[in-house]
Parts: sequence; structure tokens; C-alpha cells
Amino acid sequence: MNQLNKSEDGHILLIDKALQWTSFDVVNKIRNIIKIKKVGHAGTLDPLATGLLIVCAGKMTKQINQFMDLEKSIQEPWFWVKPPHPLTWKRK
Repeated sequence: MNQLNKSEDGHILLIDKALQWTSFDVVNKIRNIIKIKKVGHAGTLDPLATGLLIVCAGKMTKQINQFMDLEKSIQEPWFWVKPPHPLTWKRK
């Protein structure tokens, strides 16, 4: 049995979101892995953004608003590259 689905208190997961994954993709993947339906994230990251995505599961989903109220920062890359056309994207 997966360690994450043993706890009844819920979970806070800090995910390094991969490029081209949507926040919903991450939540859906976690839902399927830990077999808990109540999973949500504390703020959407653009599919072209990478970085920290805070995901809460179980009873910890009640804490999402506390994370959403925190100050956030964006670090811009040194240079911009035109992304490929969305129809050519491939999910891993």
C-alpha cells in the first residue's frame, strides 16, 4: 500500500511541475497514484511554466487558501524562445 494513502490527516505535496504539464495534469496524476479523490492545488501554473506547485490531498485541501494568500514570485528566464505550436506538443 502506498504510504500517502495511509494517513487520514491529509497531505501537502510540493511538486516541481514539469514543462507542458497543466496543474490539472499533476493533480489528476496524484489522484490516480494515491487513490484519494480529494486533491487540489494552490494556484495554477501555466503549462509553459515550471516550478513549485503546492498540492494538497485529503483533509489538507482545507489549507489551500492559506497557501494561495502567500506572496508569490516569478523568475523570468534569461532569454525567451518561441514555443512550438501547441498542436505539436507531446506529453510525457
